[in-house]
Amino acid sequence: MENPTLRPFHKVLMDLRSGRVDEELSQRLVDVLGDVARYGKPGSLTLTLNIVPDIADNAIHVTAAIRGKKPEPPQGATMFYLDRNKNPVREDPNQMSFDDITQPSPEETKTNKEKQNGGN
Repeated sequence: MENPTLRPFHKVLMDLRSGRVDEELSQRLVDVLGDVARYGKPGSLTLTLNIVPDIADNAIHVTAAIRGKKPEPPQGATMFYLDRNKNPVREDPNQMSFDDITQPSPEETKTNKEKQNGGN
């Protein structure tokens, strides 16, 4: 049931810090939504209103705190292998390195070409 004397929340929100809370919420929402779409992970946006009575002036003080939780970008992993002493190393210790490969001599090259061409 509607209360005709109830002031809509969005109007109160517009009065908080002269509309700057609404602007900040809008910007933070766009930021969170963008990162959610970009990273495919959930995010959140929280508005907390702290309300403190001011009995001397028969008033209240409202302070807004905005917290946005954007998803973190994925962190790349670095692949390591374990050497025989269980130390992490970047190169596979079981694989020959390019430094171990030598270029064939001209005689080996000639022999290999002859084999490919049927011995001619």
